[in-house]
Amino acid sequence: MKNHLYIILLVLPLIGFGQGWEQPYGENGYEEGFDIEQTNDGGFVVVGTTNIEDIESDSKNIYITKMDENGNLEWSQIFGNDQLCEGWDNECDNYLGYDIEQTFDGGFIICGTIEDFSSDSDGNEIILIKTDVNGVEEWSQIFGGDNDLNGYSVEQTLDGGYIISVIQYIIQGELLLLLKTDNNGNEQWTQTFNHSNYSYGYNGVYSVKQTDDEGYVFVGYRRFLHDNNYGLNTTNDLLIVKTDDNGNEEWVTIVGGPITPNNNLGDGSYDYPNERGFHIENTVEGGYIISGSKYSFDTSSNSIYVVKLNNQGNVMWEQEYDGYGEPDGPVGRTIKPTLDGGYIVCGSIYIDNNFYYGLIKIDENGIEEWTQLYSGLGSLYISYDVEQTIDGGYVLCGTSFVDQIYYGGNYYIYIIKTDSEGNVETTSTIELPTPTSKRELVKTTNILGQENSTIKNQPMIEIYDDGSVEKKYIIE
Repeated sequence: MKNHLYIILLVLPLIGFGQGWEQPYGENGYEEGFDIEQTNDGGFVVVGTTNIEDIESDSKNIYITKMDENGNLEWSQIFGNDQLCEGWDNECDNYLGYDIEQTFDGGFIICGTIEDFSSDSDGNEIILIKTDVNGVEEWSQIFGGDNDLNGYSVEQTLDGGYIISVIQYIIQGELLLLLKTDNNGNEQWTQTFNHSNYSYGYNGVYSVKQTDDEGYVFVGYRRFLHDNNYGLNTTNDLLIVKTDDNGNEEWVTIVGGPITPNNNLGDGSYDYPNERGFHIENTVEGGYIISGSKYSFDTSSNSIYVVKLNNQGNVMWEQEYDGYGEPDGPVGRTIKPTLDGGYIVCGSIYIDNNFYYGLIKIDENGIEEWTQLYSGLGSLYISYDVEQTIDGGYVLCGTSFVDQIYYGGNYYIYIIKTDSEGNVETTSTIELPTPTSKRELVKTTNILGQENSTIKNQPMIEIYDDGSVEKKYIIE
């Protein structure tokens, strides 16, 4: 009975409570935030972009910010140009940071794109930066050369290396790529994928994850050419690809449609909904969950779109979340599994000429449980990423435009921390006991609460008989 009591004391603050706060971050008032991670010490790290000095500088740099669990700034680092670049005719590059992850050694890996504006440029390049725990650069690698490559997401793999999702721009369109490196960022292999039937088809890939069998799965979209009574029509289809550990394709799932008569035109043409995938995660039972957007020409509306697949790539269910009546929103940028077996989705929702952070909690079958909207410093408020925190709440990352315009006004990285119901207001909390020297381990779980005593190369939570808890990695 004593052990049961301690476990309850631990679980209550993890899944039922949590504290809320919101805070802007930036050096100059021209910062954007794209990805956030909770760190091993309970704080948070964010990656995005910043101008070197002010809006007159056309050059952007990668910007990472570290704060504690209450949002207090601890440090920030800038990577990229070391000089002020003015005017559209300059030859300075843009350094754009899109994804960050804490590595097994406690440091960070950052993935992004270098936009090369020089007159002799062969196109964009991927940049991969490894830092220590304080954000100090340890090494960096650039991939591209005579190819136009753009890096969007990175994950450390079980062998200590990294997998990167890439778009390659070519004359005929765009190709999807996976790029695998070793633990020092040296390229080991690349694989190319093209599932478009359109010579100028636009293919996009935004998210890649390593799977339980040490292969990979990525999500994006492909541009596809249709022919109907009204003529040729190109649309986007959601695209999921599963590969082995060397990037060889094992299966492909394409989600699109259904194709229906266009009721608005009434001329015999058809409505081809546009589906795009922006984020993918592994699920507890071995399948995959995807978030994105779905646009219908027939209704001229956009919705947050979530698709659940089994481990063979078969669609188990799909859900749309709309009800906002606006053509430009919402968009589901990120989805993450939650401790209760459901999922949390974040995105940008457009209502009455205003953009809001949107947070949607759904159960394991995609049924909506609650929705929260947040407005920050201005009316333009773009959300990119969400994480469930160790106290059971959530943290959102994005950009808030103070002057309500995209260009010519100030904008900041904007972080919101909520409780388990998405509320920013602070709710009741339970204080955990102070660890004792004679404590004994009760059980070990993964971050989803599943008991497992052999977790390696991923975060694990150790629960002790004095009610204390530790988050650890075992690297093998």
